[in-house]
Amino acid sequence: MNFLTMTLPSLATLSLGDIKIAPEFSLASKLDWRKVPSILEGTYPKPTPKAYMLGSSATEDRWWLRNALKARYVTFDVETVRLDSGEYSGEIFQVGMYYPGGEPAIWDRRDYPTWDFISYFRQLITVVPMVAHNASFDVSRLENNWGCNVWEYKELHDTILAHALLYSEFPHRLEFLASVYSELTKLKQLGVGNIEYLVGDVVSTSEAYEAMLLEFKSDKASEKLYHEEMLPLLRIVIHFMNKGVPVNQDFVAECLEWIPEQLAAAQRIADAYAGYPVSIESGPQMRVLLDSIEDVFGAAKKLADTPVKRELTPAGELSLGKETVTALRDAFLATKFNEQITAQTTFERIAQGGHPLLEAKALWQNTRVLLSNYLKPLLIPLTETEDGFCYDGKDHVGGGSRQANFEEAFGGRHGRDL
Repeated sequence: MNFLTMTLPSLATLSLGDIKIAPEFSLASKLDWRKVPSILEGTYPKPTPKAYMLGSSATEDRWWLRNALKARYVTFDVETVRLDSGEYSGEIFQVGMYYPGGEPAIWDRRDYPTWDFISYFRQLITVVPMVAHNASFDVSRLENNWGCNVWEYKELHDTILAHALLYSEFPHRLEFLASVYSELTKLKQLGVGNIEYLVGDVVSTSEAYEAMLLEFKSDKASEKLYHEEMLPLLRIVIHFMNKGVPVNQDFVAECLEWIPEQLAAAQRIADAYAGYPVSIESGPQMRVLLDSIEDVFGAAKKLADTPVKRELTPAGELSLGKETVTALRDAFLATKFNEQITAQTTFERIAQGGHPLLEAKALWQNTRVLLSNYLKPLLIPLTETEDGFCYDGKDHVGGGSRQANFEEAFGGRHGRDL
């Protein structure tokens, strides 16, 4: 046999060069290498568990539920009808559930349309802790379809929240978590509607949750934050996703009067410092000014006891994100904890020895975040329908898209007093 034509098993993971650029992915790479013995032994990946179809047998249905009620927790995931436009209607046609040591259970509305799924589900959630990946999506859809609201759950956990607390620098998609923690063959390529696809989701959620519980044992601070703050807040957020929130329209309008002035002030400082018009938003232009024309990192090193680390973006370019800018600013003039960044404080810091371009960049970054993360979402028109409240005609449930143009939104209805 020609050696070049032989098909050999191979393991693909991050190269050492990639890890040097993005060291946060070293954990994922280490976990990949730990799988090698199992791969060579033929025990990894494990075969996809066979699903039990709820509604196919009253006796088997009761048996599955009886065992699930005694489980440590149950993972669940819902699938909704996808329209020709590519958007999801919100109508549930599949629900998957799984508990450790058991078999996945799938209810498919297309096969068993009259089976009373929600009565079974309600028995579970009042007794057993429930775990989902992106719980806000699944819980909101269950409420919209059957009125099963977030306050009925004995315990509600979310692997996205847990993973975001433990590894904020990682992606938090279930596909990524499955790649790192799951022992199953990847099944996302099968697409929504496929039984094995849903089985993969509920089992992978369980594997990710077990990994998060283990990680929490060595990170008690994150564990405390997760249980005492994030989980209680999760229920409140889900509850109000269908209802909207009251908006102080006058206050938002006042903010919109001074925010453009802050952005303009940051731009004027940058132009004056460079001596010609520049784009303060442009990473390449800021890198040229701060790192090529002047060595701002070298200057910071002379001023600070601890040199400011040169961070790189995934593309290998110099990063000038908020943390790097703050560290550089601190080298020239000490910053204060939770300082207010306004045009006035920016001019004051420059007069006291702050670096003009770094101060302008900080003012611009802070103002843009305030505008895009906090104010813009409040200005998208909110309208009432029979099913609840909608933004710009689209259901805002579980991260529903918001397509309204900012200017159009401000010209319309800003919010609704509830």
